[in-house]
Amino acid sequence: MNATQISTYQPAHAGAVLDPRAAMTARIAAAADAARAAGTFAAYLDEQSANTRRAQATDLGAFAAFLATAGHTNPPTGEELQNDPDAWRGVSASLLDAFKQWTIREGYAIGTANRRLATVKTYARLAAGAGAISTDETTKIATVKGYSAKAARHTDAQRKEQEIATRKGAKKSQFNDLDRQQCRRLKEIAAETDAAGNPTPRGRRDALLIALLLDHGLRIGEAVILTRKDFDLERGELRFYRPKVNKTQRHRLTPDTIRAFVAYVAAGHAQDDDQPLLHRSKKNRALTAEPLDERSANDRIATLGRKIGIANLSPHDLRHTWTGRHAERASKGECNILEIQEAGGWSSLSIVR
Repeated sequence: MNATQISTYQPAHAGAVLDPRAAMTARIAAAADAARAAGTFAAYLDEQSANTRRAQATDLGAFAAFLATAGHTNPPTGEELQNDPDAWRGVSASLLDAFKQWTIREGYAIGTANRRLATVKTYARLAAGAGAISTDETTKIATVKGYSAKAARHTDAQRKEQEIATRKGAKKSQFNDLDRQQCRRLKEIAAETDAAGNPTPRGRRDALLIALLLDHGLRIGEAVILTRKDFDLERGELRFYRPKVNKTQRHRLTPDTIRAFVAYVAAGHAQDDDQPLLHRSKKNRALTAEPLDERSANDRIATLGRKIGIANLSPHDLRHTWTGRHAERASKGECNILEIQEAGGWSSLSIVR
């Protein structure tokens, strides 16, 4: 090292002072890192369909609910988890494993548990790319696996022994098949009013929810991800996505569904075209800003069922009732079974039969 090199050399230790040019480069690099982190989620979401984003929002909302029940006093919301990498700071493999077990204890179907875990892992991976989760922890998170078919059977057998539900919000071995009078009564009860006879916010929401399930045979997972722009009143059509079969379909809106939708929107309950249409409710029957999730919808349907004398009424009972009504039409030659399969979004004709 010559004299000039000795006079300008700075040791590369923590207290070394960068020359002005290097310092400026470092500041620009830091700003670029921040911009890249902020854009990681946005870039991913831009590549997803609106229906995928809505389905993932439901899964992330479940993760937020898990954090709250686990004792988090200020958990991130589902919206924050979907858009802000910083909302994932502190997330670990152990936390994801606990979430996986929580979904099972809550009685969700194995398929639902696996899907929600996959969504959370996807966003954790994105957060890691944005620098919110360490590389070591990301490697550990990748080892958290969903339930295999064999593990699913074993887990469900254990849950049955412990009298824990194994298919919350899913199919049952015995259906409640509603007759026409019960269907009318259910719609009347759903459209609750206050002491002055005015519709309540919850009543408007429930009226629309019941119409979607009874008149269109939607699965509950399909109903909770609907947005305002899925309703085309000019054409009289409902456009919706079926995640289970990865298909987008259109149904002719029924008069009851149109009336319920118009009343719901006119009351100001759906302000954003791209956000889930249906919202959760409070005990005072007002609606919150949080999207209605599958579990809350299942609980509400069960409550409405008890009010008309039907125990354990589920959303799938209403889909089953819709199917039965169209099967009756098919027996009279008014439609055929293939039309029922298409309208109901089944991949196999044997399921319809």
